[in-house]
Amino acid sequence: FWTKKGKFIMKVLRDVKIENYIQQMKFIDFLYSKNIKVVKNIKSKNGEEIVEYGGEKIIIQEFVEGIHPKDLSLELIDKIARNIVYMNKVSLNSEYVGKIEKEYFEKDFSGMDLSEGVVEIQNKNIKKLNGVDKSDF
Repeated sequence: FWTKKGKFIMKVLRDVKIENYIQQMKFIDFLYSKNIKVVKNIKSKNGEEIVEYGGEKIIIQEFVEGIHPKDLSLELIDKIARNIVYMNKVSLNSEYVGKIEKEYFEKDFSGMDLSEGVVEIQNKNIKKLNGVDKSDF
């Protein structure tokens, strides 16, 4: 959504392990503090990032302008790669080196008109994702 102060994204936190999401938000704040171009988590007047609104937990983030992949030049791709390397170096020397376990669940598509094949593909992918050995990461 747009305001007089810029563009923002509102995320509704459904089916999310809040403790994992809080860790992710702290990592985003850490990267932002190191001048790495990531979304900025907007805090409430009470200093909280996750806010209860209308019975839902929400978070507001400042929108980061992007470029459509078709418009990427080789120079820009090189710059993106260098920024990713920098972000990884900064991250490796931080307290956020540990992993967050994520379990993947089937989404409910009952309200949509999808073929049975889509649900089968989803289930196969969820099984593969949950079976990945994360100790190598």
